Amino acid sequence: MALFIEADQLHGSKLGWVTPTLYTLFKSTGYSDYFTPCTSGTNGAYSCSATQYNQAAGIGAPKGWALANAL
Repeated sequence: MALFIEADQLHGSKLGWVTPTLYTLFKSTGYSDYFTPCTSGTNGAYSCSATQYNQAAGIGAPKGWALANAL
């Protein structure tokens, strides 16, 4: 949540519903520019993989500054 507040301040307006944009950015660049993948670990039912979206970590951790600028 704090990342999006910072992104709002960066852009000088409220970004609104960003979920579709997040997944569009992920589909266009994968983990190279805006996200850090979960590379190992498990929650018992799911395990992490750096190659794709997974149920344990979703699309990974955002790279704050890069993602805020891309939004």
